[in-house]
Amino acid sequence: MPDFTREISDLKSHLLDNDDFASVNGFFFQALAENASFLELGKPIRSPMLKNAFRKIAVQMYGRTGLEQLLVISVPVYKLYHGSCLIAGRPATFFFFNDLDLGLMAITDHLDRTEHVRFTNVMLVPDNHKAPMFFHYGGHGYSE
Repeated sequence: MPDFTREISDLKSHLLDNDDFASVNGFFFQALAENASFLELGKPIRSPMLKNAFRKIAVQMYGRTGLEQLLVISVPVYKLYHGSCLIAGRPATFFFFNDLDLGLMAITDHLDRTEHVRFTNVMLVPDNHKAPMFFHYGGHGYSE
């Protein structure tokens, strides 16, 4: 099995420390997503957590819950999910580290501008003591 430990470590550092989200997303594609050996490590899964997260991101950013064609690929050895979807009718790609509880989504609009959103998972415990997932986004920006 190929070892991507260095690339994963570098990507985590970029995600945590770099506010140039286009650069972080570019690194993800260059170092991992465009590498066939890395892609072979992943398996498609269903992720209610990410599905719920992306619906909430759609509402926060676009005022509606539209989420379609969600494809989530799990790479368990690196605690990484990545994939694509349509969010509010816009094509999007994403990656999310379970161990960091942090991810990045790139959403392209009809003008071919890309908005990058770094997001995290926050557990809220309501009065009934059930802990639903809640995602928020922050630090977004455009690139063309």
